Amino acid sequence: HQRQHTGSRPFKCSICPQSFTTKANMIRHENTHNGIKPYECEVCKKKFGENKTLKIHMLTHSGEKPFKCPICSESFAQKGTLQYHIYRHTGHKGYLCSDCGKSFRQKSQLKCHRLRQHEKTPTFNCDFCSNTFYSKG
Repeated sequence: HQRQHTGSRPFKCSICPQSFTTKANMIRHENTHNGIKPYECEVCKKKFGENKTLKIHMLTHSGEKPFKCPICSESFAQKGTLQYHIYRHTGHKGYLCSDCGKSFRQKSQLKCHRLRQHEKTPTFNCDFCSNTFYSKG
């Protein structure tokens, strides 16, 4: 718990530069790189990496749409879908790159952009030679 206050993130992903305050969060993150999806929808058999994502998905089967647009009153099953919908009304993209001015709807998109376009720090090392790369593959 104290790591959340100190900013210490000692658990580092073995695949990308991200680091985490807990080992459990790091493992959950690494599973996304490895394609591990242990949670399966009983209705449609779609698989998910996290239980909370499965629970959100289940709303699509129940028909429940608890997230209502304050502009047009359309309802959505997922908060992220509502946020994307609101962006379509407003055209607002909330995350601005301080280097080039390009804007993004999600913080994670801005982070990826900065790593690839401005920081240009190769993350992945070749196991056979000394070359480094921006993406794995």
